[in-house]
Amino acid sequence: MQRLDLTNFAATVAKCMGIEKDAHMSDAAAELVKNLVGRAGGTVEKAVFLHCDAVPSYVVAKYEEIFAPVRKHTQYDVPFHAVMPSITPVCFAAMFSGAYPDRNGVPEYVKPMITDEVVQPSICTTTLIDLLVKAGKRVAVVTCANGCIASMLYNRGEALHIIPGDDDAKMFEEAYGILERDECDALFLYQLSFDYTMHAYGPEDARALDVLAQITDRYDRLVSLARGKWSGSRMMTVFNADHGAHLTERGHGSHGMDIPEDMDMTWFFGAYPKN
Repeated sequence: MQRLDLTNFAATVAKCMGIEKDAHMSDAAAELVKNLVGRAGGTVEKAVFLHCDAVPSYVVAKYEEIFAPVRKHTQYDVPFHAVMPSITPVCFAAMFSGAYPDRNGVPEYVKPMITDEVVQPSICTTTLIDLLVKAGKRVAVVTCANGCIASMLYNRGEALHIIPGDDDAKMFEEAYGILERDECDALFLYQLSFDYTMHAYGPEDARALDVLAQITDRYDRLVSLARGKWSGSRMMTVFNADHGAHLTERGHGSHGMDIPEDMDMTWFFGAYPKN
């Protein structure tokens, strides 16, 4: 499994979408960019991203039927052993440092806000979303009021859609509407519902797996809609699952207390040419 810094995620997307900021990435990430751009037939113009919080890597590997709707729209299932300084990797607002990760990696660009119970990141430098907006992309972010993403993205130039609580159905309906109205070139959706049910019942409890199955089914609908609306554009899809390292078969994780710096992440990438 590759050891990868978060800067590589942002660099991967930035390179695929033609943002040529000085991007230092691993050989694995560079090869992924080459493959994705090749599949798209050129620089990617549209993209859909979904971050599914706290899905252990062994759940991704074990429950093939749950992830079938995700694999339907992706060609690359890429597991990485990533370096994370805090509870949430913030994939949708991943730090793009423009620096060598082995010398100036993520910890330099994320200032943790630490309380007695939780450690959360505060974005203090240029994000992937900032770069997309600067490049003239219309960016929409759909997130829940219960997450830390919303507070970190205020006034960054994107259309931020905050859904009260953590209602996945409402979040996806909002995202469907954004696509139907053709209001964005890049759509980011960040949700925590599996995280909540997993911490309450365990990652393999039927209630948690049912939530995960609903998320992947809605992702299928989301990407199907995007591929239809954006059929005249080169498109990329990303589904990210994280936090695998701290959620072993022992059962529940404790939010904010057992998050190590190193954790397993699975990224599902896809790319499609103009139809």
